[in-house]
Amino acid sequence: MPLSILAILVVFGVCLIVGIAHLLSGMTSRTFETEQAVKKRFAIDFPGFEPVDVVLSTDHKSALLFSDRKSEAGLVISIGAHSLTRLLSSQAIRSLNNDDGKIMLGLNDMTLPLAEIVLEDKMLTDNSMMKLATISGATT
Repeated sequence: MPLSILAILVVFGVCLIVGIAHLLSGMTSRTFETEQAVKKRFAIDFPGFEPVDVVLSTDHKSALLFSDRKSEAGLVISIGAHSLTRLLSSQAIRSLNNDDGKIMLGLNDMTLPLAEIVLEDKMLTDNSMMKLATISGATT
């Protein structure tokens, strides 16, 4: 068999396998339906953090967790079928902006440099921005 035909068959086979794998498992997206689900997921990575307030995004794919300690907060974001958690402190937060009701949270983290969180209403967004600004030392 000529090498050019074999190369075409290999490329086609790899694309077919990737496509099938994507259709069977890659289309699931994790959502957090309740505050309890967010707390449970965050407690896996940060068992000492005790949230007193959980703010879910409108799409239920991310959440902010606030504790009595004014120097830190938590962040949970779903990425596909998995989730990513971060403990937010003044060292972790690089920038903080409100872009038409969307919280734009710049992080000093190469795996998650920017988190975009859209909340239900302006009051909830403003309240969360004030809490995050207190942690980061920024002004909003």
